[in-house]
Amino acid sequence: MYAQVLLANPARSTHKIFHYSVPSTLIEKAKIGSQVLVSFGRRKDAGYIVGFSEKADVDKVKDILEIVSDEPIFTEKQIELARWMADYYDCFLMTALGLMLEPKGKHPTSNIQHPKQIQNSNIQIPNIILTDEQKKALQEIGAAIEQKKTETFLLYGVTGSGKTEVYMRAIAKVLEQGRSAIVLVPEIALTPQMVERFEERFPGQIAVLHSDLTLKQRRQAWEAVARNEKKIVLGARSALFAPVRDIGIIVIDEEYEHSY
Repeated sequence: MYAQVLLANPARSTHKIFHYSVPSTLIEKAKIGSQVLVSFGRRKDAGYIVGFSEKADVDKVKDILEIVSDEPIFTEKQIELARWMADYYDCFLMTALGLMLEPKGKHPTSNIQHPKQIQNSNIQIPNIILTDEQKKALQEIGAAIEQKKTETFLLYGVTGSGKTEVYMRAIAKVLEQGRSAIVLVPEIALTPQMVERFEERFPGQIAVLHSDLTLKQRRQAWEAVARNEKKIVLGARSALFAPVRDIGIIVIDEEYEHSY
């Protein structure tokens, strides 16, 4: 068996996938998404296993030297998404995959722990009467959530018309299933008021991610999501790549904004 390894620091000539053999002592630990140490030329480089194959594309294949991470750094879904992004945006695969790494400043293997399930009984549903249109929208979104179907819905209305209430109730349905949600806002300036609303509705379940946070704050939020302690990720564009588990809904607030 051969591992398909992507170097962690690619250059123009080294951004492709390289084949390495997996020693018998490492077979059990070698998984898609694992961080590895390999010999490349005269140096040792870090990389990630992005797949396996029965055949190598070269005659002489080196062994993987070490499996660095106890658990995979990336899921297969994340690697699949990164492949699509690299193809669509014509960038290095590692550049796309790097968006899904924990914020820089800490070793990426340190945030991998077994997920902890949390209870969602503390969701606060306000006594707000929905209009007939809002009820219909929520019913259709709720049906897709129940069936776990991938569908796109556009909520149209002027500011203050109740769009937020509709998707907050949809998020509540997702949480009832034990799944996660991502809510994107177009500008960091909008985040505080959104955080306040969401914390009031979903206390203790919000992870905030955007570039104005300190590195420590971003790391803490990222790790809480990776551990499945926070089920709702709220933030600007980069929040889309947070390590959420079992995503049930993605909300793009004010989706017409050009910043997206």
